[in-house]
Amino acid sequence: MKKRIGFEYCKGIAGEEVPFAIFLNYSNEKEKSSGILGGILSRLLVREKMILLDIGSGSGEYLRLALNKVRDLKEVSATLLEPSPDLARKLRSARKLFPRTVSVDIVGDTFENFTTATLFDIILVSHVPLAKDNITRLPGIYLRMLKLLKPDGHLVIVLRGKDDVHKFRNRFKTKIMGRDYYSLTIDDAEAVFQKIAEQLPLRIEKFSVKASYICHILTICKM
Repeated sequence: MKKRIGFEYCKGIAGEEVPFAIFLNYSNEKEKSSGILGGILSRLLVREKMILLDIGSGSGEYLRLALNKVRDLKEVSATLLEPSPDLARKLRSARKLFPRTVSVDIVGDTFENFTTATLFDIILVSHVPLAKDNITRLPGIYLRMLKLLKPDGHLVIVLRGKDDVHKFRNRFKTKIMGRDYYSLTIDDAEAVFQKIAEQLPLRIEKFSVKASYICHILTICKM
């Protein structure tokens, strides 16, 4: 199989789903954690015309599920960043399914190549393989995200811990992404932000979601 970004989530040659897609179909993590995320966004999306960036949006379903759970959802401008051509196509098809108060702009690129003069109220990063082959790059990547936030903006990180699913994901990903692939955990992210907080004023909160496996949501607020 020719490697391309996101191909492991697509259908096979005969239309059959690949292993990780099958695994996702039998997990309720997306539904459970999107409910928690919806509660978080209810606290954050309190003004009209707030601006949101979703890094690695995939098909857009996770963000859409969360936004549907936001109470009294105001007008939101959302930029959805997705480098996989296959997933970006699904994202464009699903644009009309987002709440009517949400305007959607889809950018087919990686965060590394993404350039913008916009500062965001909220940046969402859910299960994105940042620094997938060099963990030492992670602090620089997270610092760049913080720089893209407004002074009172929030960065929301969604990751798993070092559980059985993490081990399965590592075995699966290294087969297709190379043995140097590194699957991030919430502990990796938390350690980086605790270190950054020694130099920058940040407020860090952690939420845990018990589903078919445990998922964690880390919110980082620039103060």
